[in-house]
Amino acid sequence: MTTDKNAYLNFSAMRRMALTMCKISQSFMKCSVKSMRWLIGLEYKQELGKILGTLDEAFLEQALRAANEKKKANS
Repeated sequence: MTTDKNAYLNFSAMRRMALTMCKISQSFMKCSVKSMRWLIGLEYKQELGKILGTLDEAFLEQALRAANEKKKANS
């Protein structure tokens, strides 16, 4: 737990970004977000290399559009 407000906001943003990356890469990793976080914790260099190596611009754009459409449908 951090007491500095700026540090807390920075950690919060990084945590959200990491969770979003896990959710986006869930389709090709074929495992749950919980399992993915566990795998990354064991061998982070290898697992992050796999995730970042498969995330290209077209895939990210498609995933973001799908997430926006899903969000609009739920509203």
